[in-house]
Amino acid sequence: MTKSSDFSVQNNDLTTFHKSGYGGIYLGGVYDASKFKQVSEELEGCFNASSLDFSGISITVENNIISEISTDDPSILSYDGIKVGDPISLIEDKVDLNALEIIQNDYTNLPVFIHWHDKNKAVGTRYSTDDGIIIYYIDMGLSERMYLLEGCA
Repeated sequence: MTKSSDFSVQNNDLTTFHKSGYGGIYLGGVYDASKFKQVSEELEGCFNASSLDFSGISITVENNIISEISTDDPSILSYDGIKVGDPISLIEDKVDLNALEIIQNDYTNLPVFIHWHDKNKAVGTRYSTDDGIIIYYIDMGLSERMYLLEGCA
């Protein structure tokens, strides 16, 4: 059983997400405007920002808290060792199927794969596809963000 304190583990490998985020960016951490560039309009306390320290990484901020960390950079591996450009079939090979939830993207009618990192579904990694064949986006986020596919809308 994973405890929430386990999510404070840091990994200095900047090619891979760690259990609680990426590099020095942590899910549930307080937004620091000096480390990010806001790239979307704020909508009810929610906006997107790109990292100034880590190329290929963007975040979603809700009420000044980092709720999601995202990439479409094929050089960055997920916590599961999966990258953008990999076939979606690799997800079922690398992820514990008991921790995998598959939902449908209502916009594309394609599957979205969510790997829950703990039994409480507090943190997950979402894998999205635009063609049903390869992974186009990887998002790690707090539970409520994993089901929101349209950003801050």
